[in-house]
Amino acid sequence: MKLKIIKNFNKLWGLGGAILCVLYNSMQISKSNKDNNVYFVLNSFLYTNTSNIWDKFFYQPFDNKINKINFLKKKKSFEYSFQDFNEYKYNPLNYSNKKRSEIYNNKSFIKNLRSNFNKFIKIKTNIRKKINFFIKKKFTKNKILGIHIRGNEMFFSHAKEQRHLINYENYIKPLIIHKINKEGFNKIYLASIDNNIRELFKKDFKKNLIINKTVLNKKKMATDGDPIVKSYFENESFKNKLLLESLVDMVCLSKTHYSYYMASNVSLVSMLMRKDFNYNFIDNHIDYSK
Repeated sequence: MKLKIIKNFNKLWGLGGAILCVLYNSMQISKSNKDNNVYFVLNSFLYTNTSNIWDKFFYQPFDNKINKINFLKKKKSFEYSFQDFNEYKYNPLNYSNKKRSEIYNNKSFIKNLRSNFNKFIKIKTNIRKKINFFIKKKFTKNKILGIHIRGNEMFFSHAKEQRHLINYENYIKPLIIHKINKEGFNKIYLASIDNNIRELFKKDFKKNLIINKTVLNKKKMATDGDPIVKSYFENESFKNKLLLESLVDMVCLSKTHYSYYMASNVSLVSMLMRKDFNYNFIDNHIDYSK
């Protein structure tokens, strides 16, 4: 049996980017690889110290038999080759693209990506049950506005010197209040690991706010950079919980009645999980290509 192993050799992958890369690679493979003997390995140091977290949280996109093969212990039984996640360059939802707004609102294009997403990206049943339990508990009988806000880390790298363009008091808060008053939302689901943002939302929307609990303490969530990076030396259980938190945010945002997104792979995966087009990217005026 010949097996192709597609792996992230960059150990600092975020979950959203990895999901999109598996999707794009799977779309290409389904066209060109008749045997589909492909195995995805995600070893992001942000979310694991040792294991293939794709197998922990997702089913392999192709042959179910491959899920049962521990090829690392039975290497002699295989011919195999390695390929990097990045070898396939197709990246249609890249948020550094200056035409991203046009792409995100192209319904026929997004529907095609969603069809492929549902075909190839499948969360494992035990993980899906945990997420569904949270949704049932928090979302039932509520009209929910989803908000994904990235923290300062994005303005240190992707959008330098543009923090003022998405000020909380003058831009984000009025936008949310207007949407609530106009359409009668009674709950807000906030996805953010920026503790300053969380505290601002708690101050202004406490009675209506739903936030997924995080294993990150406030010190790690300080907004002088990416808080996940501060978890390099945590144990396996801690890192796996971080990954689950990210996945919960993606799914929950997709289940809201309407979502305000910011450019990130978390938003893009959530957009592909949706069944509607009830969303808007509130940072289309920011240039992430700098």
